[in-house]
Amino acid sequence: MTDLVRLNAALGDRYAVKWELGSDGPATVYLAEDLKQWRPVALKVMKPEVAHEMGAGRFLREIEIAALLHHPNILPIFDFGEADGLLYFVVPHVERDTLRDRLEREGALPVEEAVRIAGEVGDALGYAHGRGLVHMDVRPENILFEEERALVSDFGVARALSATGTRGMGGLSVGSLAYVSPEQVAGDTDVDTRSDVYSLGCVLYEMISGSPPFAGKGDRALLACKLTEAPPSLEGAGEDVPVTVRDVVRKALESDRGDRYPSPGELAEALRRALAGTRVTAATRRRRRARELRSTALVAAALLLGTVIWWVSAVMDRPSIGSVAVLPLQNAADDPDQDFLVAGLHAKLIQELARADVRVISPTSVLPYRGSERPANEIARELGVDAVIQGATALRGDSVTLNLQLTDGGSDELLWSGSFGALLGDVPGLITEATRTIAGRVGVRLSDEGDEPLASAPQVSPEAVEALLRARFHRNRRSEIDLATALDDYEAALGRDPDNAEAFAGIAAVWQARARSGFVSAEEARERREAALRRAMELDSTLAEVQGMMAGLRTWGAWDWTGGERSFRQALAADPSDSAARAYHSLLLHILGRDDEATAQIDRAVRDDPFNPQVRTPQAMGLIYLREYEDAEEVLSDVLSRTPDYEMALSTLRTTYHLMGRNEEALEMWRASSAEDPEALVALDRGFAEGGYPGALRSLAELWTARSGMLRITPWQIGALYAQAGERELALDYLERAFEEHDGNIPYLSVDPTFENLRDEPRFRDLIRRLGLPE
Repeated sequence: MTDLVRLNAALGDRYAVKWELGSDGPATVYLAEDLKQWRPVALKVMKPEVAHEMGAGRFLREIEIAALLHHPNILPIFDFGEADGLLYFVVPHVERDTLRDRLEREGALPVEEAVRIAGEVGDALGYAHGRGLVHMDVRPENILFEEERALVSDFGVARALSATGTRGMGGLSVGSLAYVSPEQVAGDTDVDTRSDVYSLGCVLYEMISGSPPFAGKGDRALLACKLTEAPPSLEGAGEDVPVTVRDVVRKALESDRGDRYPSPGELAEALRRALAGTRVTAATRRRRRARELRSTALVAAALLLGTVIWWVSAVMDRPSIGSVAVLPLQNAADDPDQDFLVAGLHAKLIQELARADVRVISPTSVLPYRGSERPANEIARELGVDAVIQGATALRGDSVTLNLQLTDGGSDELLWSGSFGALLGDVPGLITEATRTIAGRVGVRLSDEGDEPLASAPQVSPEAVEALLRARFHRNRRSEIDLATALDDYEAALGRDPDNAEAFAGIAAVWQARARSGFVSAEEARERREAALRRAMELDSTLAEVQGMMAGLRTWGAWDWTGGERSFRQALAADPSDSAARAYHSLLLHILGRDDEATAQIDRAVRDDPFNPQVRTPQAMGLIYLREYEDAEEVLSDVLSRTPDYEMALSTLRTTYHLMGRNEEALEMWRASSAEDPEALVALDRGFAEGGYPGALRSLAELWTARSGMLRITPWQIGALYAQAGERELALDYLERAFEEHDGNIPYLSVDPTFENLRDEPRFRDLIRRLGLPE
């Protein structure tokens, strides 16, 4: 029986193993489909002779530890185990090159690119070292790329092999001789983080020079060189290698590990500093040369023609444009039936500008300026942008016109105006043309990568385009009748274009919105939503809306942290203007314990969408997780000054008051939210009379418990209320029930200070462990 047949027989309920992709050192790699998560995966099966030497117990222990790593530059391990005597682990199927493929194709890389890659690998290794894991097999074959992001793979495999005393296939050390450290060559048993520093130094040396250190020597000579000779220099690698970078590489390759950087993270930081210093020096030289050339040019121009001097000065003095706001477009036809077109083109223009690397304010925060007659510079100042784009659009027959103008946010000077036109069926092309023009006007030079998404707009029938624009217009209004109308419009689009991924994604979003608003049951919505989403994934898994929904489902539905983060990144790559998705990505990063990354994400979301409550409320939640309660209160007060009835902000502010010890204000908010529920008000007053603030919360929790069989009150809500009341055992009882029911709020246990009084409880720690989250 072949391994392929054995794997399908043993794992057929979870994976459909399709074919062998090739050999990867100690493992054979197969392409498989994850039958539960609708995704392709790489299934790595240890070769029999390797599996025999390391043993199942050791392999499973090491891979289990490696599977706990969650970092953007580490290829995650989805699953692992033993199947019919075969040891395996499962990772994402990354269709991009390895670093080895790239080096074989391109030879030496540009220094800045090599430093970027080494920095990302160093960050990943440093993160793993902080959790007690040394990779021991850092080489180009184990560095992959996903959208240019470096991913380190195969944590745990080298440790499992080395622990057995084996030296790998054919008597060689684990990994490749070109990259192993001198202490690995010597057979030391106390290999530490500095071994990975040496291996990463070898990889970096090869990226810059085109070959690894001591290249061209036989195996024995190579081993001897690593143990006895000084590290090779990069002096002959070219004049464009800064001496600061050469010094960092030399230190990383010291044969005595005491002379190396203590960790790969410190190596990465040293590289960035070295390159940054070089850039500063180079920039100073460029500015000096530019001043000299400008001075010479102005003198020559003065001798030839005075007007040329004026023109050059005007161009050079023009302020740069780093950010723009696209105000809501005007309905040039003055026809309410065309509002769908106006709103749709406005949203798509913002989305495409963001994809083209133009920093642009998201749609939600510019909507208050619809129809405003205020000067553009006032609006620019409020939104914190350098320029404002205003415009109008109309549909006349089958033709769409779009007129735009760019106004300087400081001087209120009109910088540019232009008109675009297309047939209704080529609206995507119209938006692409407008985006390219605006990008050029604001000084964004599109690279081939940045231009690629703009060139990929599919051809769609005019009727389908109109139906899709109408559907999104009604969907965003969110009333019961509007959602039903949106569903009809999406079905109409499919009638014209049966394989339209956007329509299927929209149908999934409509069913999700209907359930959240209580217009249909959660069960009915789930079935319809998942069927539509599955079809959208089959047609175009790169669509921003598809990945945005998958991010939410994988994170809060399936508790698949790696899959959720990947979907968030893919969604934001497809639509960087989706600030709400960015805000919820920040919450996932907080849950994973990566607070600095979370803060960077939410800062950008707020910068791009400063007035959106779906962005500002998660911002406040993140501040709560960081125990910065006063800042959270300030954010929530601002949100509620603009949207007084925003429920998520109200409940978050109530929690903030509780955490700050401002019990009277928290209790007053409980009373306000229960104003139309006399029983709840009685329970609060009775409990307060018996036991003060904790008694009031306990009494309300008891009422909710009695009602839970009749109303939509969840164990999570009851557990959180008991936790606030100080009833630890009852809180844990209901939180465990919420876990068993797979409540989407459970992941917040790891970060929410509401549950601080439970963190020393074994039952609570067990919940965190079962979630696979940091405590």
